[in-house]
Amino acid sequence: MTGGSLFRRAKKAICRGGSSRGGSSRGESSRETESITPSITPSTPVHPDSQEEIECSGSQQTSRHSFCGTDPAPEEGVWLIDEQGNPIRRRGRTTCADIQNMPPGTRIHIEVNENNIPCNIPESILLGSYLGVVARDPMLAPIAFPDWRNKGMEPFKKKMLAEVESKFEFPGHIRHWILQSLGVKWRNYKTTLKAEHWDSRPIEEILETVPAGVDQTQWCQLVNQWSKPEDQERAAKNSANAKKQTCPHTMGRVSSVRRQKETSIKDRLQLWKINRMHKDGTWSSEDAMQRWTQACKLLAEEGLTPEDDNIEANERVFAIVMGPEHSGRVRTQGFGVTPTRFFPQSKTEGGSGSNFGQIASLREEFRSFQDNQKREFGLFRDEMRQFMQGFQMNHPPHGGSEMGGNDNSSDA
Repeated sequence: MTGGSLFRRAKKAICRGGSSRGGSSRGESSRETESITPSITPSTPVHPDSQEEIECSGSQQTSRHSFCGTDPAPEEGVWLIDEQGNPIRRRGRTTCADIQNMPPGTRIHIEVNENNIPCNIPESILLGSYLGVVARDPMLAPIAFPDWRNKGMEPFKKKMLAEVESKFEFPGHIRHWILQSLGVKWRNYKTTLKAEHWDSRPIEEILETVPAGVDQTQWCQLVNQWSKPEDQERAAKNSANAKKQTCPHTMGRVSSVRRQKETSIKDRLQLWKINRMHKDGTWSSEDAMQRWTQACKLLAEEGLTPEDDNIEANERVFAIVMGPEHSGRVRTQGFGVTPTRFFPQSKTEGGSGSNFGQIASLREEFRSFQDNQKREFGLFRDEMRQFMQGFQMNHPPHGGSEMGGNDNSSDA
């Protein structure tokens, strides 16, 4: 499905009057500016340790910087030739031109589900695509920084969030999710650049081959980071960990929220199966098939099958087969859903919520332990106070020699 057709399906656009970023359509104004006065859009070098902010607020600055590479020239993109010699044009990078060219003040409405994740299908797909465009913009998201959590990224995060808010209308409490998603797409973009351009060639040759849409100075800094021994060691470790994944999903760009809406399935066991099967009915891996077989056997011992819609039994078996949830994510629920957010809601809808129940029980036991410790400490403190009072009464606070002298005189 193309971006244009998705944009036409996204009907819930709300006008908020004049946009703070103002100006005419972004793509047209940037192309016009570049063609007339190309000297006003120089590449902006950004050093990871630099705290300088790139001023790009206001209508004039917005039309200046444009999205680097998001308005490809006619000669950009990939052209292929078929067996008969006929040209076949492959699409270039995603530009979201329809979103960029929306009238000023018009925004796309985003709805969220009970887990505070965008859930209206055509609009949320557009949001995801636009976040990818923003994360690839060298002016808004410079790749020279070694880590998304670097303090130097803070001013750029604010600008990225402002850019997204100028095109989409969403509840304010999901801004954290927006920034998290931008961070993932920013890291994935750097990973793609490394996979495509970091090879056995001399580093000087790699430095000279600047990818399209990448700032030259930022590219040099990024390549220098890749060449450091500590970075290569970390990359080797991450690559080894990635190969340990034995049950890859087959969803591609389809989100878990979209899959749940399309299938109307809430059962995590059945969702896990759907997300790991190809269209031809084969499994994504041998381990995935073995885990499903094990789940079916456990349910068969109770006289059930996964298709019986016994959510409580399926959830219990799912927890046994898959093991405990990892911190910060919940299986089959997609990006941004955490155990503390998901399991209380799941429990009220009939799910087992076993992990959350265990955590709540442990917390209650810990509170009870703390209360007992406070009571015991209070009793010990009272006893010590009484002991010290009695000790002071029997032993007045005088020097040892004076006390001895007083005792002797009293005895006499």
